[in-house]
Amino acid sequence: MSPESQFDVDQIKQNQAINGYYIYTDYDRGQLNPSSAQCGKGRDATFTLTNVAPMDDAFYRHHWYKVGKEVNRMLTTELQQNPAATPYLITGTIPQANYRIPQKEKSAQDEQREYEKVTVPSHVWTALCFKHPTNDKESFSLGYFGQNQPDSSIEVMSVRDLNNKLIELYDDMVKIFVDDCFPENEKSQEMAKSLYINVQLQPLQQLQITPNVMKTYEKALKFSFASEKPTVTDMTISLFSDSSYTFSKQTEKLKYVSDTACLLTSVKRNASTELLECKTVPEKSKTEDGSGEDCTSACLYNKETDDYKCYSKQNLVKCSPLYSAITVKGEKCKADHPCGIYGWSAYWCNKESGGWYYCSPPVYETKAQSGDYCRANHACSKYGKSLDYCYTTKSEQKQKCCTRDDCFTAVDGKTCKSEHPCGYYGQSYLWCNTTDGSWAYCCKNCEQQESS
Repeated sequence: MSPESQFDVDQIKQNQAINGYYIYTDYDRGQLNPSSAQCGKGRDATFTLTNVAPMDDAFYRHHWYKVGKEVNRMLTTELQQNPAATPYLITGTIPQANYRIPQKEKSAQDEQREYEKVTVPSHVWTALCFKHPTNDKESFSLGYFGQNQPDSSIEVMSVRDLNNKLIELYDDMVKIFVDDCFPENEKSQEMAKSLYINVQLQPLQQLQITPNVMKTYEKALKFSFASEKPTVTDMTISLFSDSSYTFSKQTEKLKYVSDTACLLTSVKRNASTELLECKTVPEKSKTEDGSGEDCTSACLYNKETDDYKCYSKQNLVKCSPLYSAITVKGEKCKADHPCGIYGWSAYWCNKESGGWYYCSPPVYETKAQSGDYCRANHACSKYGKSLDYCYTTKSEQKQKCCTRDDCFTAVDGKTCKSEHPCGYYGQSYLWCNTTDGSWAYCCKNCEQQESS
């Protein structure tokens, strides 16, 4: 805790960074454990170089630092109301092994200076678990995540989603808190929404608003009304997606942080991708028990139980999510009857043109026998047939499929033996030995995972 000047710098830099490595770079000494979360000597300790990572100065000052202050404010308020509770925060970075500062091409030339000494992270993340000792309903968790770039914004999400994000980036298993620390609690969703609203900076800059939409909106503002100016009640979002998996992950996140669902209204294939349109609506899902009760929290996919759940009257129950307004054939559902269960075992809707038809189920981790994810509007399901099938963005051929994207789910709902997960095993197709003493086609290659 003594100033660097009191030591032999050549000796210090054998084991850690020194202040000189940050001079004439575009990076701040970004605190991982923020000083605002500590006091006394603990606050002093946050200014050591072992607690910092090189962060782009615009990202750190305008995004990461501000979200840290907002989390600190939220926790201060919560602890005043629940002084016996304990908040746990874990912060980390995603290192870029081949990108270090100072960089020779960006610095004033100095023969005495050492270059490429401190690893610059590509991303920074934090997970929060707020644990109440006696009342789990007052416990909550959330995660937030940002790319270490000047124009980046902070993504707020559940700890479960943060774990999945980090698994992709670390290329390894990540489990930050046991049971993800109450990710489905109403309190978790409430706090995530609050943080999202308060840290989402310059949201319009994140959208590609087409000129005709902007022109229509500007015209509306010029109308003469007896009361207030017009209010934007919904919008249609157009985006390209490679599968239902990608689309559903984004819409799930939207529901979690903003109480907004995006109902699929159009699907068009384009080469190996899909052009999707969805209409934003308030997230007001119904319970699945036939009672017609409204959910009091977002209706979200639960991977562990392979269904959708929400809170209703303080109970966690199955629900029918808002996710699509078109049938599996692309026909429009009635405005007051989007795709749902409605007491059946399959998803369906009443059509605008009359009659009814099946909808694609909203479960997004479904794969075809080829190993490709199913289409956004044609996930793995029976659709009135005897066997599950789907279509992918890469093929016009109907394929057998798996209802879950894991190593032990085969087509036709069979289960692979624990010692024989899905793989090629010398064949040109994916398969496994099943628990019924037979074998079945699979949709995922797990041989490499098993051998490693």
